[in-house]
Amino acid sequence: MSYLTRNHMIDAIATMQGFYRNLSSVYKDYGMDIESNRGRRNILMSAPMEKFIAKELEKTCGWAHSDGRTGKADIEIGLDANTKEVKELECKLTSPHSNGSIVFQTDFETLQKKGSMDFIYLIANEDFSGFCAVFFQGLTTEDFRPLSPGARGKVQMYKHKGMEKATVLIGNAVSHKQKRIENLQSSIDEVTTRASERLKHWDNKISKLTDFQIYDRNTFEDKKERAVSLMKNQIKNINNKIEAVSGRKDRYSFEFEEI
Repeated sequence: MSYLTRNHMIDAIATMQGFYRNLSSVYKDYGMDIESNRGRRNILMSAPMEKFIAKELEKTCGWAHSDGRTGKADIEIGLDANTKEVKELECKLTSPHSNGSIVFQTDFETLQKKGSMDFIYLIANEDFSGFCAVFFQGLTTEDFRPLSPGARGKVQMYKHKGMEKATVLIGNAVSHKQKRIENLQSSIDEVTTRASERLKHWDNKISKLTDFQIYDRNTFEDKKERAVSLMKNQIKNINNKIEAVSGRKDRYSFEFEEI
């Protein structure tokens, strides 16, 4: 069972929204718009996110607290009051870029030192009313791109790898590969239905023939064979497409849920 749940995130986000409304009001009082720069907005809201998630985890775990100091995990959690085992949770607040893309980043050096880390990535929309919360457990450097020059120590997640270790707590993560496969599988049903209707049509024609209408009977039987052959070829082509899609790296889009 996961130590971080949907209920934890719903309550933490609700508290974050109250904090956000107050912060936005202060900005307006000084003639500024907090939503004019979502990157800066998310930086301001990152510490409250850690604080409020830790507060919710305290209700169900042995203990939890957020530190924020360099070298410390965003949240440290004692799953049981009597155990010395400590879970570390990294909290990341992000928003879609101007082109709609969403990037999951982390600090490469920290991840390399830890070996394996848990993350909660919270995607927030423009006005902080809709969210998608994705909880990752046991991510390693293998789940992220290599460190590149100029990246300031940050690396991006391979979503097709990372999402295999993910639980979506708020909102929805749409697998483009799975969606494509489902559409192709639906088209097999459509092909089968059309073929069944054709066969039923020709069987109905045949049922009305007399024993002496041999030519017409053969004609209709030939049409049935062609309908079956067409169906088999279409299904084969669709299955080939499904196999090709299944071998591709997955891409994801994320849908917001209002809290």
